[in-house]
Amino acid sequence: MPHVESRHRRVLDVGCGAGQTLIGCKLEDGVLAVGIDTDVTALSLGKQFTTAIQFVFGEGESLPFADGSFDLVICRVALPYMHIARALAEMQRVTAAGGDL
Repeated sequence: MPHVESRHRRVLDVGCGAGQTLIGCKLEDGVLAVGIDTDVTALSLGKQFTTAIQFVFGEGESLPFADGSFDLVICRVALPYMHIARALAEMQRVTAAGGDL
């Protein structure tokens, strides 16, 4: 599991599937957890598992979030299935100054 520090109050999982990684991280109460994926079936399943994660349909190469929106951005499995340079640039863009990617 990714190392989530107490300073990570806004966490994004790119290619989240059904949210398994965010669920497994056992995030503290009050942490904004967002997962984005292109698989609507997986997102729907994730919504059945938990209400603690905001599931968003979208692509890693074009994240629908403002610059600096997250303190931690993770992507455990999906990166090889994306245009890697574009996806990494997008992940960096939405990571707040001092945040972790």
